Amino acid sequence: MNTRQRLRKFVSTGEIAEMLEVSPRTIRNWINKGDIKAYKIGQNLKIPAAEVVQMLQRYDQPIPEWLKGGDA
Repeated sequence: MNTRQRLRKFVSTGEIAEMLEVSPRTIRNWINKGDIKAYKIGQNLKIPAAEVVQMLQRYDQPIPEWLKGGDA
């Protein structure tokens, strides 16, 4: 785990899609339905790290070390 990962508070749609083994489009659909909280930062949608942890727990997926603890 590097310092940059440890300090991150947001995760991209592509990263959470990879963790949940779904497409980024599925993540965007979930965001549009209100199933996932996300923020538009520039042209990109970013999901708060705490939201990612909840999603991973909901789908019984392992939580990467860099998302554990801190603000996540």
